[in-house]
Amino acid sequence: MRFASRNPGGENIFPDLEEGSWYYDHVVGAVIYGWIVGKDNGTFDPTGLLSRAEAVTIINRMLRRFGDRNYIDSHADEIVTFPDALSTYWAYYDIEEASNTHKFTRDVSVETWVK
Repeated sequence: MRFASRNPGGENIFPDLEEGSWYYDHVVGAVIYGWIVGKDNGTFDPTGLLSRAEAVTIINRMLRRFGDRNYIDSHADEIVTFPDALSTYWAYYDIEEASNTHKFTRDVSVETWVK
């Protein structure tokens, strides 16, 4: 949350996030900013490990970076890809966004790759 201009406060959406924990306000603020959404089962999992895919997704959201699905799909033979992150993987476009140098234009939350 030090990256943010302010801590927006908000409501805790995670059943496993304890209000007294030192990171409580940071997690709630990151949810309000849209940086984290939690696990598939609706939890935060504060004692779990953060995967590389989760980290890159959070960082992309913080930087307002979004993989251009159309460009990535139509240029798959020209960009860096990984055999363990196929196009069906939930973080595929976030991984491609972070792994490929590219020029882009942005319109609100839509990033269009131009090269």
